[in-house]
Amino acid sequence: MSKFQIMEASSPSNIRLVSTNDLAQLLNCKPQTIRKWLCQDQLPSGLVRPKKINKKNYWLWDDVQSYILTLFAPEEKW
Repeated sequence: MSKFQIMEASSPSNIRLVSTNDLAQLLNCKPQTIRKWLCQDQLPSGLVRPKKINKKNYWLWDDVQSYILTLFAPEEKW
C-alpha cells in the first residue's frame, strides 16, 4: 500500500493520506465502487467524505482507521 504525505503550512507534523485505490484495497472492493459511492452520495455510514487534492480524492488516515475499527467493533446488546 502506498502512503502519501503532505506538509501542512500551519503545522509541522505530517498528514497521512489514503488514496481511492488504497482505500479500496483496505475495504476489499474495487476503486470504482468507492467512486460510485461518492458520485451517488452513498458512502457507508461512518466513512467521512474525502479531501480533494489536485482533483483526486484522499482520506485522512486517522478517519479511515477509525472507520475500519468501527467495522470490527463488537455490537452492543441491550
